[in-house]
Amino acid sequence: MSKHVPETNCEQECKFKFGPEFKTLVYYEPLYDKNGNILSKDTNTVTGVCDCIMCGKHWAYITAHNKTIFTEWNKL
Repeated sequence: MSKHVPETNCEQECKFKFGPEFKTLVYYEPLYDKNGNILSKDTNTVTGVCDCIMCGKHWAYITAHNKTIFTEWNKL
């Protein structure tokens, strides 16, 4: 299973370490149209952080609807 990783402009071969993830676990009742197509969407999210052990950069991320958005940040 592959994992989404941040895009980098590093000259090094980045290797990512992921920290704890936090997931929302809400049940969404399925809603269908008259043709049996599902209308409701799963709006649960996953948030977390990851670090590159080669270049030292850090990212926070959120995943929803099978799309992950990374935001780079600096650790204190």
